[in-house]
Amino acid sequence: MIASGYACPSNLFFAQELAATGYAFLAITSANRFRRLTGTTEEPAHWKAAHLRAEFAAEGAKMILEHDDEAAARAAFPRHRLMSTTVLDLHTAPPGPDLVVRRQGSLPMDSVRETAAQACLDVVPRPRASAATERRCVR
Repeated sequence: MIASGYACPSNLFFAQELAATGYAFLAITSANRFRRLTGTTEEPAHWKAAHLRAEFAAEGAKMILEHDDEAAARAAFPRHRLMSTTVLDLHTAPPGPDLVVRRQGSLPMDSVRETAAQACLDVVPRPRASAATERRCVR
């Protein structure tokens, strides 16, 4: 699940869309092209809405949510890097609970470990999480 923060204004949009569809969840797409369709190597995800909109314009992308003030939104989360998300799993089975890091992305491992320690969770990085995800260069 990729979710916005509790205070994010996008939560109103998501609540309205969930109510309109009658479903308990919404499907989203990755912020890059699917490498098995393009034949390319995996590319870093977009982190600027304008570039994402341009890349998917030919497919008729219906909606791309973005903050009114991206700089202010980024400033609210100073520990996060400008890149794809860190992917986490919460495993509660014994000997857990563990916080499994599937992909190291926007939230650095030091921050993951610090937050997990506050919740008495052990951090278990998977092999793919050994190095940070590559950041897409934006000009």
